[in-house]
Amino acid sequence: VRTVEVFDEPYGVVSTTDGKRLYVTLDFPGQVLELDPATGKTLRTFEVGPFTRGVTLRRDESKLYVVQYYNALVSQISLDNGKVTDQWSGSRTDNLARQLVTHPTREKVYVSHIRSKITSIHGQGSIFPYVSVVDSVPGEERRRKRIPMDAFVNNQVTANPWEVDITPDGKRFYVIFGGTNDMYVCNTIDDDYRELGYVARLTPGLNPRAVRVGPNGEFFYVYTALDFTVSKFSVTDNRLIQKTKITANPLTDQVLAGKILFYSALQPMVA
Repeated sequence: VRTVEVFDEPYGVVSTTDGKRLYVTLDFPGQVLELDPATGKTLRTFEVGPFTRGVTLRRDESKLYVVQYYNALVSQISLDNGKVTDQWSGSRTDNLARQLVTHPTREKVYVSHIRSKITSIHGQGSIFPYVSVVDSVPGEERRRKRIPMDAFVNNQVTANPWEVDITPDGKRFYVIFGGTNDMYVCNTIDDDYRELGYVARLTPGLNPRAVRVGPNGEFFYVYTALDFTVSKFSVTDNRLIQKTKITANPLTDQVLAGKILFYSALQPMVA
């Protein structure tokens, strides 16, 4: 076990398959660090932009993709020279992008975020959950599309999309919603138009904040922050297999109840 000191505000981390390199985003000052986990040394520093959070590797590990929190700008970094070689901007109302993931066989990058139109007064603004799909091949045509998650399944209300992941075969896609305590299981659609198809809605617990598919593609795992648990599900039929308590509740009952209400977009709406 090793502790590595970095400048400030580390957020996202991804490892190469062989574990010889780690890439860590610094929310401030907007950098990506390349670390050697064996020595704990910082090998390179890549300048990206302010509030850089999510990070993922291309399948051949030749490029990094990172996303900026407050504008959902996706940047591609070449690991040959450490330069930003492409960028995909969203709408000016895109916001709160925490994490992203690449497709294992196609040139696609998926990022969860919200749309926050908050400049209108008298209750005319709006906040909606989205998954954006980036076509990461070079080209002049439109290379980024948004899929509204609040209209994905018969106007089922979802809020605060926190994280996404995809199975190793690229067929199943998962997005969790921290504000409504649920998640969508989707099929990926190889048509460069619809992109995602609905499979199921699951309710893993209170305030889900992380979803990961196991390396063999048989199971996926969801961390629910206010249950203090990790749940294991079957990829085949979405069946809950096991819940593991990570820690006992370190909070008083009153503080925990307050946090549950604060992070929830469900009734009663108090936050």
